[in-house]
Amino acid sequence: MPSDIFVVVVSYNGLENTKKCVMSLTNQSADVRVLVWDNASTDGTKEWLSSQDDVEYFLSDKNLLWTPAINEAIKKYHKNEPIICFMNNDIFIDSDVLGKLSATAEKPQVGLVAPVGSSLGGVQDYASHQDTYNSYGPEVRVNYIVGAMCLLRHDVWKRVGILDPIMPLGADDHDYSIRTKHTGLEIIVRSDVYVEHVGHATGDSDNWNSFSSSSWKAFEEKWSGYYASEEEAIESHWGNLYNDEFPIGTGWSEEKYNIVNKELIDAA
Repeated sequence: MPSDIFVVVVSYNGLENTKKCVMSLTNQSADVRVLVWDNASTDGTKEWLSSQDDVEYFLSDKNLLWTPAINEAIKKYHKNEPIICFMNNDIFIDSDVLGKLSATAEKPQVGLVAPVGSSLGGVQDYASHQDTYNSYGPEVRVNYIVGAMCLLRHDVWKRVGILDPIMPLGADDHDYSIRTKHTGLEIIVRSDVYVEHVGHATGDSDNWNSFSSSSWKAFEEKWSGYYASEEEAIESHWGNLYNDEFPIGTGWSEEKYNIVNKELIDAA
């Protein structure tokens, strides 16, 4: 029998963070299977993973960056677990986190679910929004989530498709949020589930900024014209994050949307 949750952790250096992350995942009250996908680390991460008898891992011979690594890990190692989680190696969680998040992800109307925490950004940044959370229930419907850690059902992955590899580091989470909303599924932040996130922990800021810039350029080019107006795009994506409802783009026909995203859906 497969576990309930398949967790993919992507690492690139940051050995001490990876150790702490893996330890927090092995302590979960939920039934979890963890895979660490290492993107050719040079700081001893590969050697440490190779010495662990109870940690599943894959040692890539090159740095695939975030998005391709997640796609490949799910393609190669997913064993029909009903819930998929992907996360950075610099996130540390309490023992009940995956159980709480998966309880929300299991709801049929939900597409994506994510926690709040430190250094997550947007509506998920606890320090910026902790007073506001009291105005809402624990499950807050939002426009997008940060991909540093999120959960979804396997059937949502099949329905929405893989992460778009033209955005290998950044913007892929916003892209996936739009695509999830387009299917009519909700995006939920659990304001009562807190995680610790270091953020940009590899120290490779020059390369990160370069890949991030190219990813955001690809995002803007891909979705140009999807919304009927710039105002609708801002309101639906960047505006009020606490949304009971959200419009989807009206500037494209369904046929065009399907053409643009067909390969991603077929690849899942």
